[in-house]
Amino acid sequence: MPANCLSCGERPIFWKKTSEHCVISDKCWTRMTKLGYSQYSLSHEIFYLQLAELAGCLPQMTWQILTYDQPGLHVLQDTFCANMLREAIHIARADYPARHQDLFMEQAALCGMYGYAEFFQYPWLDKILSWQDHQRGCYTWAGWPLEKHVTGSHHISKREERRLADGCLCHRTTVAAAALVQYVRYLTETYVAQQTQQLDHLFSGL
Repeated sequence: MPANCLSCGERPIFWKKTSEHCVISDKCWTRMTKLGYSQYSLSHEIFYLQLAELAGCLPQMTWQILTYDQPGLHVLQDTFCANMLREAIHIARADYPARHQDLFMEQAALCGMYGYAEFFQYPWLDKILSWQDHQRGCYTWAGWPLEKHVTGSHHISKREERRLADGCLCHRTTVAAAALVQYVRYLTETYVAQQTQQLDHLFSGL
């Protein structure tokens, strides 16, 4: 999957925002919504859909879906996140290999933004918190840099990373923070829902 569908230098090029509308490249749309990707290529498909929607390109996304006779946008989201959940479960069952921890947190962050509660599990949260450098507050990894390795044409097993002077890893810390934000959101919403249910039950008995 070509990375330039997400970025070109510092500017995204998968869409162009004019004064009237967005223009989505047919080439990028078909590649960024194709089935069969895994790992970072799969997570980038969800990221692509999120960025395009936030950029106000929903009408053009709908047009592309109709043009290529694809299922609805929510079906694409469900499909991609279901595949990402299977990968996350596999990573957890393999005892969270160090080289996949970054991906594991990215999966929780991206699909968590869509509200998929299956990504929010207490053992997973404990693991994510355990990977934090408690002195620096960020996320590091002694095994970095990881040699780039691509297996076949359907996934990228390494995300570009940058280490700061204090050893903090930019991407790893960013996806960790994003995942933790989604956990906080989920726990807050769950607590509020439980309290509301208890109040409803209390007042219904009056």
